[in-house]
Amino acid sequence: MTTNVAMQKNPSRRIASATMGTRERAMRSRLLKRVIGLMLLATVLSIVHVWSRVQVLNVRYAITDVQQRVERLSKTVAHVESLVESLQSAERLTRVAREELGLSTPTAGQVVIVRTPEQEATRQAAVLERP
Repeated sequence: MTTNVAMQKNPSRRIASATMGTRERAMRSRLLKRVIGLMLLATVLSIVHVWSRVQVLNVRYAITDVQQRVERLSKTVAHVESLVESLQSAERLTRVAREELGLSTPTAGQVVIVRTPEQEATRQAAVLERP
């Protein structure tokens, strides 16, 4: 109560006190704005960090899926190549020709060699060049 009485007696003191209160409120307001700004910045940075980590995980899962698919396809390719080799083997072709198609090994008189005119000319030239 003495401060109120002192302020009433001295008006310059009342103005100084009011001015200090306004300055103090302004400083507090600026400080509050800075704190809120920093909190918002920290929140945004945290959200961006979490989002980036989720994206990294998603990419890792996608890479793992692709690697597994490549592995499965490589196994399939190896299986198909082995199947092709077994189907093209001379033994199998001979067996299929004999058992399923009823073919036999040709005799000397059954073999006929067919040549194109270019091949025949080359063969004759080679025969003529022999000493």
